[in-house]
Amino acid sequence: MLNKNDIDIPLPDTAPDDLTEELAQSYTVVKKLLPFMVKRGIPASPKNYRLFYDYLLYSNPTLNKTINELLDHNAKFYSKLSMRLYDHFYNSEAFEMKAAAISKAAADFIDMSAELENGLSMAFTQTSHYQKILTDSSKQMTEVATPDELQPLLDELLSETETALAANDDLFSRISEANQIIASLKAELKNQTTLALVDELTKLYNRRHFHAEAPRLMNLAAKKALPLSAIMLDLDFFKRINDAWGHVHGDKVLVICAAAIRAAGEEDGMAVRMGGEEFLLMCPRLNLHQAALKAEEIRLAIQDADITAGGERLPVTVSAGVAQYVPGEDLKTFIDRADKALYQAKREGRNTVRMAVVANK
Repeated sequence: MLNKNDIDIPLPDTAPDDLTEELAQSYTVVKKLLPFMVKRGIPASPKNYRLFYDYLLYSNPTLNKTINELLDHNAKFYSKLSMRLYDHFYNSEAFEMKAAAISKAAADFIDMSAELENGLSMAFTQTSHYQKILTDSSKQMTEVATPDELQPLLDELLSETETALAANDDLFSRISEANQIIASLKAELKNQTTLALVDELTKLYNRRHFHAEAPRLMNLAAKKALPLSAIMLDLDFFKRINDAWGHVHGDKVLVICAAAIRAAGEEDGMAVRMGGEEFLLMCPRLNLHQAALKAEEIRLAIQDADITAGGERLPVTVSAGVAQYVPGEDLKTFIDRADKALYQAKREGRNTVRMAVVANK
């Protein structure tokens, strides 16, 4: 197991001052990486290489925590597990691909806008010209004395009318195409916004949204002198379910438990999947004891949930830690107190709720 204090590789918060230092840092990691993987029987696939490169750098504590737990249980980092880990920890790259698609759609629309502007200008010129033709033709018709003199005027007017109609048809076609691009861009932007904020499996908010929104809830609570509490939850012995029944049933358990947490959050609660089988519920206007009752409600709902696999009921339980926000403390301190209460619940038998002590000011 790798702990931060055990590492003799320069950590990311001591960023290299120049390229030479950066190269030296990467070479140090690479020299340790392959022996580390070979010793533990980890296939040297590109995804594993990326995962364990970051693991040795300790660049993502959550990644290290997850891999440490897997290593403790002698997990085999073959293709399925590697894919799941890679998708979970590097899905921001998928967001970047989505963002690139949006940028392309936006560029297409800019090009289309230029064409439309040109088309509108041409249409205006054509309309002005056609209006002049009509005016001139009207004057000439008042001076026509014979049918033979009328025919050339009618031929010219017909030709100009067809030209004007063709120009308008082209403009309408461009406008229709632009509308399709706009609709596609709007749909993609909406989809991208959802992907950036919501966990794909459970449909709860993700860590990214939590870190963006939690400070606002803390500031609001302090400003209005209202309580704010956080409930940290972690499913008990979740790995046993995955090992015994597979990840499909494991995902089913996560979805059902997430639904119970979301339902308990009411209208203004923020339910978050923090990663793996760990969840968080922010509870505006609830003090420590009220939030503890809410956590107990969730614990019972999950304990009593009818979750089955292969005709057998799965014994799913959750442990929870609760902390109330103290105005002036930072987000890390606030959530760490809830996290410590959670691990107290784990140490004291699981399937229980524990309340955090108030931080010393």
